[in-house]
Amino acid sequence: MDLSTENTIKKIHASDTRMVLSLTGAGSSALNSLLAVAGASNSILEGLIPYSDAALHGITGPQVESAVSEKTGLSLARWSYFRASDLRDNYSNVLGISCTAAISTDRERKGANQAYVSVWGASGHTSAHLNMKKGLRTRQQEEALVSELIINQIARAIFPDFAKTINISNEDSLERNKTEFTTPFDSLLGKQIRSFMVTSKGDLYEDAKFSGAILSGSFNPLHLGHLKLAETAKQLLDKEAAFEISAANVDKPPLKSKEIKKRVQQFRNKATTLVSFAPLFSQKSAVYPSSTFVIGYDTACRLVNPEYYSNDTKAMFTSLHEIEANGCDFLVAGRVDAGSFKGLDDVDVPVRFRGMMVGIPETTFRVDQSSSEIRAKGD
Repeated sequence: MDLSTENTIKKIHASDTRMVLSLTGAGSSALNSLLAVAGASNSILEGLIPYSDAALHGITGPQVESAVSEKTGLSLARWSYFRASDLRDNYSNVLGISCTAAISTDRERKGANQAYVSVWGASGHTSAHLNMKKGLRTRQQEEALVSELIINQIARAIFPDFAKTINISNEDSLERNKTEFTTPFDSLLGKQIRSFMVTSKGDLYEDAKFSGAILSGSFNPLHLGHLKLAETAKQLLDKEAAFEISAANVDKPPLKSKEIKKRVQQFRNKATTLVSFAPLFSQKSAVYPSSTFVIGYDTACRLVNPEYYSNDTKAMFTSLHEIEANGCDFLVAGRVDAGSFKGLDDVDVPVRFRGMMVGIPETTFRVDQSSSEIRAKGD
């Protein structure tokens, strides 16, 4: 390792960025170099070498394109980013790093000697495509060049003013692509991130972990009943409570950034807000595992009604199984329906899943108010 590379790695380790690297085909020397320099535990969360097709597809899922392609590289980097988000123990910045490559081997190979190095972060992603002239280098030399590119791309992602280049010949080529999002709201709508959290003080963290009581809804507008229900859930469950808004809807276009900001602003100095792109509870449970979703009587009825699964009972059971597998359950609040108060006892929950739902007694919580009524009155 030359002094310049060592100094670059020292800067990476000294930053507040943590990462997961997934490297296949080439680039393992980059991981070795990162680990060889003191301070690696400050930045490296995990390093993976999914070398076989089965190992790679176990992460990315079946790929239509070649394993060595920009699409596969970005898919691997995205997975690595979310893995890093799950592994971090604070709100530090995280990156997912990937390399998919094909270099010289001990047999004749028709394809190009090339590497795709991708970096995925909360505000955007980059992809670098290195095409190496066949016969110009040994396998070891190609491995060293690919590893140099990986470290270079990491440094470029962390330090905007990093200008060091890698040494390639006139017979090689290097192309870089970059996608950026200016706000977390745009990152969410662009599916760069899967969620973000806004504290009551207004601090925002992309893909922050949360496990507690979650009240999901449109909150258009937020009203006193929502806040009282959150407080009730917090006391009953002895868990932190948060409100969740999904930018995506099952039967409506996604919310625009401006509308999301407007709804989140209602919670300033009141509560923590989670914003996701997960309209279904099965999807929410994957984003917020080991949580209790606090829902109303109407939502509970829909959750166990096959009509809301295209009359497919198997699909309904599959969804409920997914929620259960992610360690989630439900706390159900009642409401007045057709002139009488209805609660969990009035919901036809399949026997298999009754343990996933607990009702709130009417004597503990009852608020006869809804956002739709407030909108209708124009308040």
